Amino acid sequence: MKLIVGIYRPTKGKIRVFGEDPWKSKRIKRVIGFSHDPPAFPSFVTGREWLSLFSREKGSGDEDVDRVADIFGIDFLDLRIDKYSSGMRKLLAISQAFIGNPKLVILDEPFSGLDFKNVKGVIKVIREFKEVGVNFIIVSHMWEPLVPLADWIIMISNGKVIVNGPTESAKGEIERIFRETFATT
Repeated sequence: MKLIVGIYRPTKGKIRVFGEDPWKSKRIKRVIGFSHDPPAFPSFVTGREWLSLFSREKGSGDEDVDRVADIFGIDFLDLRIDKYSSGMRKLLAISQAFIGNPKLVILDEPFSGLDFKNVKGVIKVIREFKEVGVNFIIVSHMWEPLVPLADWIIMISNGKVIVNGPTESAKGEIERIFRETFATT
């Protein structure tokens, strides 16, 4: 994921996102939103200051910070991040991926640390953005809530791809694997 967003440079081969190299293209970095897990922030800044940094880098303004806070129901932006719970940190991390006008949003374990209410809210936001053409790459161990939103599923186990295909066919294969894996003998 860090190669896709241009944080790391590939040591072999090439990566293209919307036809451009994310390591070299500032334009591509502006249209990719990214949230990694676990979230990491400087503790001495507020959530608003953190999101403002992303907003400026993506060519947006403070109104964009307020927009994503509203989307995710974040009412704690003016607290220093060191006062945040793990769920608050996770919401802040996810909201940073929606700053600007992303064409691709990459979410790493978006439900980790969230209560059920916020999981439901994040799913709603993903659905709404998907409906207007935003693309998503989502890595999650909690896959069931995402299946209705997915067009394609890749399942990796022990470093190997074991399922790779359209949602309809992949869903059945994943369910079979889970039944076999967790069947009582």
